[in-house]
Amino acid sequence: MPTNYRALGLGAMMTAFALGHAGTASAQACRSLEQRFGEIMGYNKTNDVMILGHRGFWGSNNPHAVQMPENSTGAIIDADAACIDGIELDIKLSSDNVPFILHDFNVGRTTNYSETKGRRRYNPRTDGTLPEYNPPLSAIRSDEAEKLRLLNPSRAGWSMYTLPKLENVLRFYDLRHFSLPIIFDVKTSEAVKATNSAVRKFVPGGRYKMAMKVNATLYQTPEAFEKDAGDMWAIPVFTTNMLGRINVDAAFNAWFSANAIEVNVKQPWGLMYTLKDRVVEAGKKAGVLHAIPDEDESNGSFYMNTGACCYKLSNLYYEWKPNFKDTDDRRGDLGFLNRERFNLITTDDPNAAAQYFRRQGKRRDHPGAF
Repeated sequence: MPTNYRALGLGAMMTAFALGHAGTASAQACRSLEQRFGEIMGYNKTNDVMILGHRGFWGSNNPHAVQMPENSTGAIIDADAACIDGIELDIKLSSDNVPFILHDFNVGRTTNYSETKGRRRYNPRTDGTLPEYNPPLSAIRSDEAEKLRLLNPSRAGWSMYTLPKLENVLRFYDLRHFSLPIIFDVKTSEAVKATNSAVRKFVPGGRYKMAMKVNATLYQTPEAFEKDAGDMWAIPVFTTNMLGRINVDAAFNAWFSANAIEVNVKQPWGLMYTLKDRVVEAGKKAGVLHAIPDEDESNGSFYMNTGACCYKLSNLYYEWKPNFKDTDDRRGDLGFLNRERFNLITTDDPNAAAQYFRRQGKRRDHPGAF
């Protein structure tokens, strides 16, 4: 049964952890936190493909707790217990600039916000961004936000978990001596600053345990990132739609000193494939998102970043200039990711990815299932 990790103070969180997860992490021998973090960030060399659990270890892809909500405290704890290489968590800010772990900019899809106001549950297909059902987290104070309950993955009911405040998660992480690398996906400069401050305050040596993914449109040079987050490293992220917004070649060259770079090539010989090849051929970690549909796998639907339903990857094909455009998106195919030599995979299904790459001989030093 899932354990309740509401923001009730660290004592209660530690007691719940001990009761609900005693002995789980010792079920298999994890490689050290420092070793795995270095392998993810590319300065500890490994020929293995490294895997990040997207939003933790949750839902039907967590065989231990199929109703575990995404980006929940439980999804973090289960990832640590399972010795997943690392996880990627999303950061958003409340109206008073407190960082929370939340994927969407809005709260309707994943929390019981509307029900706390005496309304029916938010419907992603019909309610869009109606503020009475799906306001942005940036419009909600932290003291209200941290009381919101997370919905289970089916959205059929509330879970026992509340919306995690980053401070509480980091304090718990340090006190329990987690061995789990965490990569935060951060979309705004204010959230970057807040995340850096929290890690500096609550996680000693956090630079060697946690990092951030940041879009190259937000920080076009590592120096710009370091001004806002001098205590952490970054994995720069390049996507094809950046080609019309910034000088991608200049930004890529500026960031090429990083040992891990995400370049979301969508198809063979697709936009930016030469940049991805440069990362691979330099012996760096070449990151990519394994794009698994959210809503209906049969028709490839994904929730928008507001939580509203839905779009397909084909809706996001980008045309840079005539004869230079996306015409396909194969990132949902592990075979494509393997053929393109990606070696840092962010995925909702870390078990499937681990098993696939093990069969390809690319998990030799990371045996076992999650």
